[in-house]
Amino acid sequence: MKLTKYFLLSVALLSLTACAKKEDVKMPDAVAIEVGAQKVSDSKEVKQEISFSALVTPEEEAQIVAKANGTVQGAGFKVGDKVKIGDQLLKIDDVDKANQGSGTFNANAVKQAQLAAQQAYANLALARTNYQNILLSADKDLKQAEIAKDQASSGKNNTNSITSESMKSAQLAYETAKAAAEQARLNLENQKNILGQQGDDSMTNAETSANTVANTCDSIIAGINNITSLDEDKSVDLSYETILGVLDTQTLTNARLSYNKARQANDEYKTKTFATDNERLNFVSDLAQKTKRLTDDTKLLFAKTITSATLPLSSLAGTSLTSLQSQVGTYQAQASAAIGQINGAKQSLQNTGLSKNSTLDNLTKVYELAQKQVESASQNLNNLNANTNSQKDQAGFGADSAANQYENAKIKIGSQMSVSKSQMDMASIQYQNALVTLESLYDSHLAISPIAGTITKKMVDNGSTVSAGQLLAVVARTEKLKIQFYVDQENLAYLKQGQSVSVRKSDGQILSGKVWSFSMQADAQTRRFQVEVRLDKDDNQLIAGTVVDVILPIVKKVKDAKNIILPLSAVEIGQNQNFIMIIEGDKAKKMPVEVVKVEGEAVEVKVDLPGDVQIIIDGNKLLEEGDLVKIKN
Repeated sequence: MKLTKYFLLSVALLSLTACAKKEDVKMPDAVAIEVGAQKVSDSKEVKQEISFSALVTPEEEAQIVAKANGTVQGAGFKVGDKVKIGDQLLKIDDVDKANQGSGTFNANAVKQAQLAAQQAYANLALARTNYQNILLSADKDLKQAEIAKDQASSGKNNTNSITSESMKSAQLAYETAKAAAEQARLNLENQKNILGQQGDDSMTNAETSANTVANTCDSIIAGINNITSLDEDKSVDLSYETILGVLDTQTLTNARLSYNKARQANDEYKTKTFATDNERLNFVSDLAQKTKRLTDDTKLLFAKTITSATLPLSSLAGTSLTSLQSQVGTYQAQASAAIGQINGAKQSLQNTGLSKNSTLDNLTKVYELAQKQVESASQNLNNLNANTNSQKDQAGFGADSAANQYENAKIKIGSQMSVSKSQMDMASIQYQNALVTLESLYDSHLAISPIAGTITKKMVDNGSTVSAGQLLAVVARTEKLKIQFYVDQENLAYLKQGQSVSVRKSDGQILSGKVWSFSMQADAQTRRFQVEVRLDKDDNQLIAGTVVDVILPIVKKVKDAKNIILPLSAVEIGQNQNFIMIIEGDKAKKMPVEVVKVEGEAVEVKVDLPGDVQIIIDGNKLLEEGDLVKIKN
């Protein structure tokens, strides 16, 4: 095009020369080409929106798998059915009847475990809601405090509006502090109620555990007396009594002494009144230890016993020395388990007390800090009302106070989020423990629902043959949904909890949400990190299992002071050299660059240029070095 243009221009000039005879002909001025440009100093960062495909999933989902091999029976449920925690969904009829349990269970224990699991689940839901509310309000509260700080700072530099601006800032700070104090008070009261209920549950569980262990010890003591006749009343008559411990008569004396101690402790427990749960647990712990000692001494007694006509070594029918030793071994295992159970109950009760004290102490400190902030904000407001003549001093005080309140707000919000997250994690652990306890009470051939929710998948029917580990059904809480997607390590750096995002549905509708959480450990296969988003308000139009787009607004900055970020179209990529066009004077000039990284429509390059140099970002494709240019208005 340029050769043609210059050729036509030359022909026209020759024609003009021929026609003008001896008159001089003036050459036309070169026309400047309009271009778009931006300064180097304005090219250190770029605002972008990045989009990720995300999956809408239930907030909670439980997969129910078979714990035994066999044939499915009683699977009367269907997709869409509502179930509660502990509801039985089906039974697996084991083909090998010899290996199948009786299928019976302690109804009272199951009912108690169901109530405990439901209460733990309610506590977990409340803790999650509390954490979500704090997470969603944290960004707003912090922005309010930051606005107050900025307003006070502007008022300090603006003498004409110092009084009105300071008053607005102080009033906003006071209202914010009052709202924060009220929220801290509500959090403290809510946790008192929750922890009070947890304390009652812990005491009930402790008493139940103590009675269970005591009953176990009672059964072991009676069982050992039935095979040794150690009791002084000699209510049990044994044909082989004369040969017990005959190889070492001291073992019989030791066993009888251990029996008397265990029996006395057992009899005392049945009539004793305990002042505290700790006293009861300690007493039962001592009873379990004495019972264990009895089983150990009884085992040694039979080890020192010889066989005879009345007590053969083994027998297909009737009593034998081997069968008695096996029976004592069972008692030993039961006693050891009882010791473990009572120690666990003691530790659980102690942990509950420590957790309660720690949580309430932290929330009390947060509340006290909030009250002090209210007092400080109120005093600041009163001072501003009473000292309007000292505008500069008042403005300085207001700015400092707002800055302090902003820092305090960050500390307070961080503390609240930390405490609330810890409470949610603790509630989750307690729920899982309660669920494990509940499931352990059922026969392994019964499939139960671990959560309250809706059946979303049914994988088997009556008569289906299943294997241990096979998926039977899925239960989900479909009324609460979350959005999950994955990001690489580089994009993870732009995320923070509570960050606002947009969620675009398949029909183009945009919903608002916030980053709820993100994993700090990459998936082992994809090497990406999972991110979870929650909508600002529930949207019943979302459907679990559908795909949406999550849009994140980010600001990417250069990694090196000599780097700049430009539109990809502003860089000419060549085989031997990459370059950009800059404006030098009023002409275009090539400037070599080193490409650091290309991301989408943006490219980061390394080039050493002063901050006021203009880089051509629009129209550069039509230029050659030396062309006359001017920047578009």
